[in-house]
Amino acid sequence: MDPAANDPLVRQLIMTAPNPVVPGSSVFNTRRTLDGIFHLRPDPEVNQRIEFALGYAATKHNIDLYSFAGLSNHIHGTHGDPDGCDPEFRRDLHQLITRSINQYRGTREAKWSPSRSCPATLYDRESLLAKTAYTLANVCLHDLVDEPDHWPGVVTKIEELAGPGRIIHRPDGFYDPDGDVPETVVLKFVKPPQLTDLSDEEYRQEITHRVATLCEEARNKRIAENRKVVGRAAILAVDTEAKPRKKHPFGELRPRVACKIVALRIAVLQWLKDFRAIHRFARQRFDVGERGTEFPLGTFLHRRRYGVSCSSTGPPEPAWT
Repeated sequence: MDPAANDPLVRQLIMTAPNPVVPGSSVFNTRRTLDGIFHLRPDPEVNQRIEFALGYAATKHNIDLYSFAGLSNHIHGTHGDPDGCDPEFRRDLHQLITRSINQYRGTREAKWSPSRSCPATLYDRESLLAKTAYTLANVCLHDLVDEPDHWPGVVTKIEELAGPGRIIHRPDGFYDPDGDVPETVVLKFVKPPQLTDLSDEEYRQEITHRVATLCEEARNKRIAENRKVVGRAAILAVDTEAKPRKKHPFGELRPRVACKIVALRIAVLQWLKDFRAIHRFARQRFDVGERGTEFPLGTFLHRRRYGVSCSSTGPPEPAWT
């Protein structure tokens, strides 16, 4: 066995099913706090720390941000990964949010549930648009506020989509002022490069329509059930150590693929199954000393750490038209 297997990252790879990281992919990221505790309850300082971490991690790893929402106990986002750096982007984003908010609140706790990390690769146009709109409407779908603009925390605004970006200043107190972290970052949300047939304005209109539809559906459901939104005042007053009274469903599926086209989804899932089988065999050969073993395309950790060679056979082509 390779001594490097004692490394915790390698042990994690051995213990869990590997997920392919293919350059050029689009990803829907979800991360939930431990037990749903409201560690991320919004206020101006928390908002700045989340936005700076997002802009810094995206710039560092050349990630194309499409959308983002930070709720009191979970985050959502869609982004493009031109260089195959998504795991490092998510690692830095989640770590910086945790550490900077701990410093701000004077706490030491871990923030994220290890079982609730769920990046899903987007394989078709409808899934890409739907997940982006879902991210923006999420605060309404959870009956927190009636409109996304009413949310006191971080959520991408329609006018920010395909916009010039905003300058976010580095928060005081956490980052070393003499370190290599810049004083400002540009938080920019781009139009997915796959949507070449849409102008920037047409893209914003498409997302606007989808968000409005989702919010209207949530509003009608509340009216039918005689319920109201939580509201800004109650959201801002919540105890950061509290958690929802409603338990998160146990055993909920965590899909790694989002695709509305049934035949394509089946083909991608078959490729994912094959990837894991080939990766498992290649890792076993590598661990007994066969360092020339070829890994499947999408291998991340062994490629990063050891520079292993990878095949050229990738997943089925996504459908963007």
